[in-house]
This record gives sequence, C-alpha cells and structure tokens, in this order.
Amino acid sequence: MQFATFNAVCDVELGDKVKTILNTITEITDIRTVHYLKDSRVEFEFELACEPGLWFKRNIFVYPAVEQSDREGVTEMSAGQLSTPEVAEAHLDGTLCDLCGGCIGEPVGHARLCSGCEN
Repeated sequence: MQFATFNAVCDVELGDKVKTILNTITEITDIRTVHYLKDSRVEFEFELACEPGLWFKRNIFVYPAVEQSDREGVTEMSAGQLSTPEVAEAHLDGTLCDLCGGCIGEPVGHARLCSGCEN
C-alpha cells in the first residue's frame, strides 16, 4: 500500500443549491474526493438530490443557482428530471454538448459541441 496526502478545496458545500445543465434547481447531498496517485490530480464528484446514488462531475451544474443562465445557447428543457440513459441520449443526439454537457437546444441526430467548446 502506498501512503499519499493531498490538499484540496471545494467551491461548494453540502446543502448548497445548484442549477443543473437541465435547468433544475437541486441540492448537493454528498461530495467525494478522487485522488489520482500517478499524476497527483484531485477531483471532486457530487451527489445531487435530483439523482440520488449517482455521482456527477462539477461541469453538470452551476453554483450558485441563478435564475438566468449565462451560457450561450442554453434553452429551457422539460421541467421533469432526466434519467441517466436520457442524459446519454441527449449527448448522442446533440441536445447536450458532448464536451461540457451544456444544453445546446433541439436534437440534430448526432453529437456536437456548443459554441463555447468549439473555440
């Protein structure tokens, strides 16, 4: 076994309200830290109240939760919550950006990038 230490600061806390890429306001219910020994990288993963038991990267939500998104091209999707297979399908059909997960708009039948990720 290898001994490893790291210092990391997360910009959100348990109970913070965040806005997902699907325009749903939800709460952070748990945070876990992933430490990669090979390159000493530290990442955070988050469990959200809208999808208990699933872990998400930081790019799936905006903090603090805001009424209007600053992202170019973000459109209002259904008020309901999408399941993991539906999110995967939204990436494949071009509704969500294939890189950052941002909502681009109507499906086009293939994966694509938003204007921010194309640059």
